[in-house]
Amino acid sequence: MSNMMLVSLLLGAAQVTGPAPDRVEFERDVLPVLRASCFECHSGQAAKPKAGLRIDGLQWILAGGKNGSVLTPGNASASELYLRVALPPGDIDIMPTEGDPLTDDQIDALKRWIDQGANFGSWKGELGPRKPEAEPKPVVEPERIRIWRQLGGELQPLADKVVTKPLRKVAIIEPVFSESPLLRVSFLSHEAEIDDRLLKLLAPLRTHLAHLNLARTEITDGGLDVLKGATALTHLDLRSTKIGTAGVKALAGLTELRSLNLYGTQVTDEALATLQELPKLTDVYLWKSKVTRAGVAELQRKKPELRVRWEPGIPR
Repeated sequence: MSNMMLVSLLLGAAQVTGPAPDRVEFERDVLPVLRASCFECHSGQAAKPKAGLRIDGLQWILAGGKNGSVLTPGNASASELYLRVALPPGDIDIMPTEGDPLTDDQIDALKRWIDQGANFGSWKGELGPRKPEAEPKPVVEPERIRIWRQLGGELQPLADKVVTKPLRKVAIIEPVFSESPLLRVSFLSHEAEIDDRLLKLLAPLRTHLAHLNLARTEITDGGLDVLKGATALTHLDLRSTKIGTAGVKALAGLTELRSLNLYGTQVTDEALATLQELPKLTDVYLWKSKVTRAGVAELQRKKPELRVRWEPGIPR
């Protein structure tokens, strides 16, 4: 059986049972979000659209920006238009760069619209470039995709039976990019149901976990033991949970972890020693935690390459 077929089986197994999600309409559900949050920097009203990207017209969106395409119809996980807004608050690459991040519902609508084929309906918007460029722009693969491609290595996609029925009911499970065996897992709309008992259901998936969102769940420090052996985990979001210092210590073996969101948690300065020992960690979010200014200063002194978000929008 091909990798693609196995990925398809896994995705099918991970869907929540019940009726298919409503069809997303671009002009009703997506365009108002783009207009409110993105047009200021990525439209004709901007003196110089950021990254050479305009999204105020169909042709402009399809043309992409200076780094190439931003939309892959049918595959949100390969579309920068979705990936950038789905990053955790404070991430250096998140869009929009100013103002409030998109809500979970807005991000979900954008994702479903792309996965459903990115149908623009009758909308055209502003006219795009009239003349094609002499040479096509090379597509620059995002750094995180390159890392995930390397970490995926020779891994085979998990068999569909690995995702148990209780997990299917509460989790959104998808490849981190098309045809990758590595997985992105979140619990959108089911956060209040996720405790340490349900978290244990991730154990059979741990070797394939790359991006795990546990924000606003009911997990505790003890539940994070399930992540021991998650050797491909690069992004972990624990914001607004009861996680404290003991929970962070349980992450000591996550040697590929790049981004850790501890916003609104109970972690203290004592946890920072563990962060110093995570070899690949580049971004940590500590705003509204129990960490002190002195602790942040010491962390930065010992790990100067680490980007620490300790106040809103201010890397330390």
